[in-house]
Amino acid sequence: AGMHYILSDAAASGGHTYLPREILIAQAARLLSAPAEAVETALEAAVLSHNLVAREVDDHVAVYMPRAFQAESETARRLLELLEALPYRPDPALAGRIAKWERENGKTLNADQKKAVRAAVCEGVSVITGGPGTGKTTILRCVLSLLDADDEIVLAAPTGRAAKRMSEATGAEARTIHRLLEYGGGDGTFARDESNPIEADVVIVDEMSMVDIFLMRSLLRALIPGTRLILVGDA
Repeated sequence: AGMHYILSDAAASGGHTYLPREILIAQAARLLSAPAEAVETALEAAVLSHNLVAREVDDHVAVYMPRAFQAESETARRLLELLEALPYRPDPALAGRIAKWERENGKTLNADQKKAVRAAVCEGVSVITGGPGTGKTTILRCVLSLLDADDEIVLAAPTGRAAKRMSEATGAEARTIHRLLEYGGGDGTFARDESNPIEADVVIVDEMSMVDIFLMRSLLRALIPGTRLILVGDA
């Protein structure tokens, strides 16, 4: 119970889907005023009974709550499916189209910004990161102008305030992710999922650092392979 509490708190306060084994044992021993050996024994029993999940990640053992492990694994699988459905296709005319947009809008994109625009237009899944003032909004405006005119483009953000800012910055309607997925309120479910997917060619999500793994999984469940996904936010 102590380890479950620590992992739940790490997810809620820091967005962590797991904790390294040594850190979890140390925190649990401190919280419970118990010897580390007793916590280790309890951890091994919890893993054997599938109450916790342990996996090697890089140079350490990661310990997950089962629901977080399942959500992270499904999220990774679905991102891969989106990537593989739209393999990278270079557009020889893209440099000229970017230059035309710069002239028409009185903007000059730097090399990193142009790289981000190319990825967003040519990749199945792309991630655009940068802190305030690094030009994410300019990149987004350029991307929106370069996508095919007949593409169905959906803009979303995790909160109402972020969606409003996104609308003001791009001049296009943006919705909260919950509204996009048609959240059911009382029963806590989304009407949009694999059996009722979002009908869009491109989905752009801003303020991604505020999206947790469970909401991300729900969003990906509602996207069919062949949909282009662009994720924007600070690193």
